[in-house]
Amino acid sequence: MKQVLIALLLIGWVEAALAQNLTEQLYQQLGPCATTLEEEGEEFHTLKDAYAKQGYLSISGGWPTCGCGCNATVAAFRDAQKKYTFVRWEYWDCAQEFGLYTSSNIEEVLPKGWSINSFVDAQKTPITELTQSYFYIAVELPIYGTDVHIKLKPLPLGMLGKSNNGLVYNTKSVEIMDATAANLRSIANLLETEAQLDLLQTKGIGALPELLQSKIRAILKQNHGYTEAKFERLLNEAHRAYRIYKQLDFDAAIWGWDRTQARFFLKSKTKKNGTKTFWEFLKTAKTYEVLC
Repeated sequence: MKQVLIALLLIGWVEAALAQNLTEQLYQQLGPCATTLEEEGEEFHTLKDAYAKQGYLSISGGWPTCGCGCNATVAAFRDAQKKYTFVRWEYWDCAQEFGLYTSSNIEEVLPKGWSINSFVDAQKTPITELTQSYFYIAVELPIYGTDVHIKLKPLPLGMLGKSNNGLVYNTKSVEIMDATAANLRSIANLLETEAQLDLLQTKGIGALPELLQSKIRAILKQNHGYTEAKFERLLNEAHRAYRIYKQLDFDAAIWGWDRTQARFFLKSKTKKNGTKTFWEFLKTAKTYEVLC
């Protein structure tokens, strides 16, 4: 009986030590958002560590100037060898920066063959424009279980990603093409019909009614040195993003975790809820904006 009690105590100590070690590793994986928030002080952030022993940790908060902030979540996924792969999702609101990061090579952690074409019906012609990306994946990491919920989202207009599979995982691979891209949404909301948007795209501002021309030019003049040619380039770039958007059949997915392979697999996909017109796409799209 004494030997059994000692064995149980040893098992308990080992499990407690492993849980403590996991918690420490999660803290180490929280990344720059946590570092920034901790430098601001405890009153400016919230650390949710109640589920750390289960492999989940998150932090969120902001700093006094401008009301800007960030949030980061990290989850641990254990393989058959009892080793952990850590996955972190973070978002910085004012900077419009985001990131999906993994503790080992991301291409070896994500589902095999993962690309923008994972969101296209397998019976259809695949998307071939893969070196430039207009889309990223937002990730919801689990507190319980290992299923990861994925949402496909367009990059804010004015941003362009470099890729080899049509997707970007973080803004380290994104270039800011136009820091005043909000002009595009403002102008789209001035238009009265889809036909006017078609005129604007194919023939330029001068093809629109005079009153509409003057309103559009007034918006462009708000940014010193912003030319009509630059606006037209931005509009054409947005249309390239829209062409890819039209080819997508799905916009959400669930990844499962394969402990043997120590990587995710595609578990299910969710159909896109209809397709917007180009005009609707522009009016509802997020745009890159310099905030604060």
